[in-house]
Amino acid sequence: MKSESTTIRDIAHFLNISASTVSRALNNHHEVSQKTRQAVLKAAKELNYQPNALAIGLVKNRTNTLGVLMPDITQPFYSSAISGIEYVAVERGYYVLICQSDESYQKEMSLMSMLNKHRIDGLIICPATTTARYQHLRAVSQNTPLVQFDRIVEKIESHKVVSDDYQGAYEVVNHLVQCGYRRIAHIAGPKQLSISKNRMRGYIDALRNAQHPVQEQYIRTCTLAKDHMRECTERLLNLPEPPDAIFAVNDPTALEVMYVAKRRKLAIPEDIAIAGFDDQSLTAYLDPSLTTVAQPSFAMGKTAAELLIAQIESNNNTEILFEKKIFNTSLVIRDSSKKQC
Repeated sequence: MKSESTTIRDIAHFLNISASTVSRALNNHHEVSQKTRQAVLKAAKELNYQPNALAIGLVKNRTNTLGVLMPDITQPFYSSAISGIEYVAVERGYYVLICQSDESYQKEMSLMSMLNKHRIDGLIICPATTTARYQHLRAVSQNTPLVQFDRIVEKIESHKVVSDDYQGAYEVVNHLVQCGYRRIAHIAGPKQLSISKNRMRGYIDALRNAQHPVQEQYIRTCTLAKDHMRECTERLLNLPEPPDAIFAVNDPTALEVMYVAKRRKLAIPEDIAIAGFDDQSLTAYLDPSLTTVAQPSFAMGKTAAELLIAQIESNNNTEILFEKKIFNTSLVIRDSSKKQC
């Protein structure tokens, strides 16, 4: 018998019992004896019965689908996190519908509407850099299980999964200080993003604790568009006293800093040190290799999926105690800064 034609009625006919009994047995209903349940499971296996996921979803009012909305899935940090999400989802019998906003607020809004029409059971989202208003997130959180990932809005009640951006930034800037760099600049991300705020705080506190002045001329806020990254770097290097080290908000920005520095024939790390944040896989193979901060993106993705599925399967039977999971980062010292200080 072909698997696609095998139904609950076929199993019932095979065992000479009612279809309702088969259904209850397959769903482990307490009214069905263990003997009958074992017979049904054995017959289902012999007949190669495959449950209809859509039908089960309609009964349970679920689609077993998780929505994932990331800014740019080509970035290794996000693609690794998505791998972690999928790992858990597959284990738990969920599908994953992946979308990317391309750092556009309008596209983010449109995609959230589309995901809602597809009746996702829950959403994992990292907002776009251009997202400055969060009413859509607040509205989703009231009706759909939500996990905020990496870039978060503290005031919105939901599970949150982040890395320790503050500590990571503090450690990499402290490393630059210990290596003797004195004019340490920072190219920051958009001001409204949580990661930008926390990495900026780490940069400032590391300088202050080392009794270094925090000078506004050495801080540039960047949109994270490639041209703007390079423009911010040029402005820093055109200062009367240019920086001797630049800490970039993330690795893509650090790569653009490195591009501009090389074009100016600056020796790295002798004339200028460069450090990033993320530890993207290619950073180890650059010339020179990039000092950066590693984040456990795969583990972060797994945790986001676990929190979301737990909330979905709670069926609102218990009050949700939202958690904020903060993952430790680690400093990765490579050739773009002095290795021995």
